[in-house]
Amino acid sequence: GQIICLKNLGEIYLQKEDYPQALQKYERSLEINQEFQSKRLMITSYNGLGQIYTKQHNTAKAIENYRHAQSLAQGSGIRPALQMSYQGLATVYGDMKDYANAYHFQQLSNTLKDSIFNAENTNKIANLRVHYETERKENEIKLLQNEKDLGYAHRNMLALGLVCGLVVLGLAFNRQRLKVQKDREIHAAQNALAENEIRNRQERE
Repeated sequence: GQIICLKNLGEIYLQKEDYPQALQKYERSLEINQEFQSKRLMITSYNGLGQIYTKQHNTAKAIENYRHAQSLAQGSGIRPALQMSYQGLATVYGDMKDYANAYHFQQLSNTLKDSIFNAENTNKIANLRVHYETERKENEIKLLQNEKDLGYAHRNMLALGLVCGLVVLGLAFNRQRLKVQKDREIHAAQNALAENEIRNRQERE
């Protein structure tokens, strides 16, 4: 925790152009880090020291620290830090009017920067593709669920329609049965009345 705090303070003082304070924080961070050997933090501190010495026009010290950062970054595969080391060395050699080395490290910096940019874009595209595929599958699942729900609703409507139809048929059948029964009762009553009338006539005669 203390190493990170010192490194962060070094970056803050560097941005504020308080180079003596920045130098002190970076060197103290490196001193403590000798025990823990955190390569990433060491690289950041060495690059920071390279920037400070470049601002102070101490080219020898700047190159020494950028070289340390370069070596550690190459061994650790930390490409953004390595690109920063290349860019720092290009700047220092440019200030020294050593244009051959300045051009060499500028080319290394640009090539690595493009490679990092392309890798980041590839990762972004891959992530976007994963998000797209995930969203598409989720939408397909929702669509299937909606279709399933509509299927249930359609079946329920058919079942309800069938029940209603059966109820109507039942009512119609019952009504017809009652009508037939009523007609039979009326017919029986008429027959009984006719027979009674015939019997009365016979008795009068």
